[in-house]
Amino acid sequence: APTGSVGKTDKLVFHPEEDLPRLADFSALGAPLWLAIGSERGWTDEEMVTLQCWGFAACSLGRRILKTETAALAATSIVLGKMGLL
Repeated sequence: APTGSVGKTDKLVFHPEEDLPRLADFSALGAPLWLAIGSERGWTDEEMVTLQCWGFAACSLGRRILKTETAALAATSIVLGKMGLL
């Protein structure tokens, strides 16, 4: 996975693909922040293109495939911690 700063974003789409940046790679998160979390299968190619056209930056929660409910809780917790709100 890429390392280093990716930049600032206010829209994140989580997708289970290993070559995507990690949440920690983003230099800053804007507020309000939009999170797009799909099913365990991940997003289809068409859905990813649409989300990226809407300004969502793709990132990964790691190698393991998480259930949707777990991914939502993990992503929210990581984001709130990164924003200093936990």
